[in-house]
Amino acid sequence: MNLDRDLPFRGARNYLQSATLFDDILLVRGDDVKSVDFKFNKKTVRQVRYQSVPPENESASVAVWRDSEATVFVVERDQEIVESVPYDEEALVDRFVFTPDGVEVPSEIGEYTVMEAIVAGFKAILHRTVVTHKPKVVFVRARFSELPELPVEVRYTRRIGEFYQGEICTNGKNLGQIFFGEWK
Repeated sequence: MNLDRDLPFRGARNYLQSATLFDDILLVRGDDVKSVDFKFNKKTVRQVRYQSVPPENESASVAVWRDSEATVFVVERDQEIVESVPYDEEALVDRFVFTPDGVEVPSEIGEYTVMEAIVAGFKAILHRTVVTHKPKVVFVRARFSELPELPVEVRYTRRIGEFYQGEICTNGKNLGQIFFGEWK
């Protein structure tokens, strides 16, 4: 597989949002995938290629997606991202219900995706609880036994050095984890 993708920036961001990348790979792989492990290696301002072999130059590696059937390596291309599309994360977060244990994402979130909601919810939890001094935190990894469906609950579970781990649950069933790191 060698598949060039043209993805936009989201909102005021000037880098490729990892949830955008996750959702696009999901379009390619299909929503019936199992055992997903998505790791974002670095931020990029360039368009990407999906390929089935590791990149020759490790510094070009943006992310790696693994599921029960395939591995997709995400590699930077020379072309810069020039398009930007609207994205109102605050409007998305306003739809959530915050609880002592985390955040509940309802069934109805408008045009937003489940992954956008999980990422926005976990970031909001971090800024309301353990990362109140407001360093920039970014989504770096997600692991799912199966893809979550709405409604979903996101809970903060622990800090691991400069990383923060959360749990993703649907109907009380733990489907996976999300990890954020501090952006330095």
